[in-house]
Amino acid sequence: MDDIVQCPYNPFHMCLKSRLSRHKWKCHNQEYMRDLDRQLHERLHPQEPSWDDDNHPTYVPPVKPWWKKNTEKKEEEEETWDDDNHPTYVPVVTPPWKTPRNKKKKTKIVI
Repeated sequence: MDDIVQCPYNPFHMCLKSRLSRHKWKCHNQEYMRDLDRQLHERLHPQEPSWDDDNHPTYVPPVKPWWKKNTEKKEEEEETWDDDNHPTYVPVVTPPWKTPRNKKKKTKIVI
């Protein structure tokens, strides 16, 4: 008697415990597949606790990762070079004929 169980979809159906899944699949296919889909969905997408429950989750504000803090660009500020009153930089260039080519360094020999 311990091996006989009642069908969850129809209380008048009785079957062996080992055959219950086959019975559900054969006799109550639509309900059985709906329940399997629901169980799979619950496993893949666990339900987060709602605010209506007695156990309220603690609020944790979102924190940006340290490597993304300064990457935001402000849309209001645009770089304009027209407003700058800086002098133009011209590097000092010595012509090649004025630079010494074969000038050897004098080295001291210490004995």
